[in-house]
Amino acid sequence: MPNTHEITIALVKDQHGEHAIPRIPDPGAMQVGDTVHYVSSDGELRVVFPAERSTANDETPCQGGSPFKGGTLEVIGSQSLTLERGGLFECRCFLTLKDGREVKWDQRTNPQSGGVHDIQPH
Repeated sequence: MPNTHEITIALVKDQHGEHAIPRIPDPGAMQVGDTVHYVSSDGELRVVFPAERSTANDETPCQGGSPFKGGTLEVIGSQSLTLERGGLFECRCFLTLKDGREVKWDQRTNPQSGGVHDIQPH
């Protein structure tokens, strides 16, 4: 029976600035056929999956593309999508705050604004 996983993109402030942190389920929790629902109460969310192979900020090697049907590379706003591919997928998170500022992933200055989707089987 497929499960539904809610991934909240949260605004987190620390001594290094502001970050759009995804609350991704633990490795092994998400399976092909499950549904992922992206939400944020901190602003308008955008999640980008790089088309090319990448290495996440924790040095995890990830395959290119996304785990979703049709190779959806960008999720805008609160959406539910079905996981169609297994593997490790880097996501890069962005939040447009209510005051119009954007908190965004950046490889050099804000790599914390992202994470890895570990979809089983792979």
